[in-house]
Amino acid sequence: MGHADPLSLDEYLFLYSEVRSLPTAEKAQRRNVKRWFGSHPGAIAPEEQKYIHNDDVVALTADDKSPARAFLEKVAPVATSIFCQPERSEVSNHDMGTYLRDNAALEKFVSFVLVAVGLAILFGPMWWLEYVGDSVKRLAIITGFVAVFTILVHGGTNAQPFEVLGSAAA
Repeated sequence: MGHADPLSLDEYLFLYSEVRSLPTAEKAQRRNVKRWFGSHPGAIAPEEQKYIHNDDVVALTADDKSPARAFLEKVAPVATSIFCQPERSEVSNHDMGTYLRDNAALEKFVSFVLVAVGLAILFGPMWWLEYVGDSVKRLAIITGFVAVFTILVHGGTNAQPFEVLGSAAA
């Protein structure tokens, strides 16, 4: 068997910069790996498991979650697992404490929740304004709902500031 040609210094530097550009693993990702180590003793040698305690652990896949998705995964992991289960054929044997999710289904679920909240914020003040006669109170209702909408779009999505303002203006 032939040996591969050794990499040049430039190639090593390029690969090193690629690794350094990867995002740092989140605490939840590192915690999940630690749990996996605990539920699969002997699968990875203990001396090889020590890396997970270092601060330079990177995520190999980009996980560009919206804040709304991260929030739903944190506060409702069981609910998001129930509504967003992967196909049974895609799931191997796994621990009962492991929550598996279909990313596409979870994104649809998060979009549904955001649209439902957005519609409530859109139609809620219209109905409320029907029962308020004082123009100052009506203006306060409109201002309040626009502010809440802007805060929720900014905090719940990955939208840029100009996109947030454009959606509030629309």
